[in-house]
Amino acid sequence: MKTNINFAGKKALEQLKGIGPELAEAIIAYRTTFGLFKKIGDLKKVSGINQSLIDKIKDNIIIEVSAPLKPPKSKQPKAISDLRQEEMDKDYSRFQCTFTDTDGSKITYKEFVEKFGDPFKKKGA
Repeated sequence: MKTNINFAGKKALEQLKGIGPELAEAIIAYRTTFGLFKKIGDLKKVSGINQSLIDKIKDNIIIEVSAPLKPPKSKQPKAISDLRQEEMDKDYSRFQCTFTDTDGSKITYKEFVEKFGDPFKKKGA
């Protein structure tokens, strides 16, 4: 079974030859930031991936722009709220900065979003 680069999680990506934890995270961060990959060659836009690596994995990956309709039968699907929380935690881990709260205290990006909303979220999304 081929791995869909646009929707694979970290563990699925790590199963590909030459993709370790850091590259798996870089792929996920790239597609979260810039959107889904349109073609296999787009993987070169991810820091750390070159044509040689793409040649190693190209027979084991696919690029689809829609998520599978049914989850694999072998795994129990997670609740949508759990998946959303996991994605939010991954997104927040990208920001290694703090903000100054209205009372002058330092808060993390995650705390900022919980208190004031996500400044990067598109309006109406």
